[in-house]
Amino acid sequence: MIRKVLSIILVINIIAVMLLAGCSGGKRTTASAAKWSVVVDTDIKHSSNIEGFFNESYGLTVGFGGEIHYTYDGGETWPDSVNSSMCRYCLDIVDENLAWTGGNGNNVRVTKDGGRTWSEVSDAKLNSIHLDIDFVDENTGWVATNKKCAVTIDGGSTWTEMNLPEDLKSIATISLRTSEDGYILSTNGMLFITSDGGSTWSSKDIELEKYGVIDEKGKPGLYKSNVALADINFSDEDNGIIVFSGIVPGEGTKTYCLTTNDGGESWVSEELKPKEGFIANKIYISDDGNYLTLGSNDSKLIVLKREE
Repeated sequence: MIRKVLSIILVINIIAVMLLAGCSGGKRTTASAAKWSVVVDTDIKHSSNIEGFFNESYGLTVGFGGEIHYTYDGGETWPDSVNSSMCRYCLDIVDENLAWTGGNGNNVRVTKDGGRTWSEVSDAKLNSIHLDIDFVDENTGWVATNKKCAVTIDGGSTWTEMNLPEDLKSIATISLRTSEDGYILSTNGMLFITSDGGSTWSSKDIELEKYGVIDEKGKPGLYKSNVALADINFSDEDNGIIVFSGIVPGEGTKTYCLTTNDGGESWVSEELKPKEGFIANKIYISDDGNYLTLGSNDSKLIVLKREE
């Protein structure tokens, strides 16, 4: 009799576990920290405000007075690009041919030959320096200042200013995953997400205060006056990374990579230390999320490849 009762209890427990698993909707496992390996370690000998690599070989730099350079050999050589514009402060490489850049004077420029030559499109007039730019193809993209963001769906022929969330104070970085799915990280650590091209937004707090970084007023956050301090990449609505660089009082500049597999509800973090003495002041993530370019204020550059 006792054996029969125990058997019944065991069956009930098994059923309960199965029901709980079913009700959880296939609960995701905790995200794992991204793993990186160094694939490029070089110095930049020319003016550059931001550097980005598409893969281990192809990269671009943009800088003062519209100066742009490209490399196809992992940074061994950097030929001059043909470009006419004011200073460049942001960059997005879509594929091996297509890339975009923004900066001073509302100027937006595009290359369709891998960075060799750049063409003018209509100015994105946002009354301030373009600090970030992101495109999904040759037609659809965003460009942003600290306070405003504009969208184009016709390759920069026209720009429309977006309605941003009311509680967005200052933009740190932007990212487009599709023509409708996009992300904005504020300098105080709020991640804003849209799935309808910016008509509506939801938000997640990445809790920057946990990492000890402060802004120019000494509050938890990223410096508003600096460019390229952070970048975002989501491969789908659940899986994404955020990389940011910030000042920790008494400890100097630190760089962190945050990984999520639940759409930003939770994050796993790691401090990135690719090389002894290297301080990352500029962040760029390739559009496929596999390459992370870290630039320093002393012209050093490291590219990390994400391992599976």
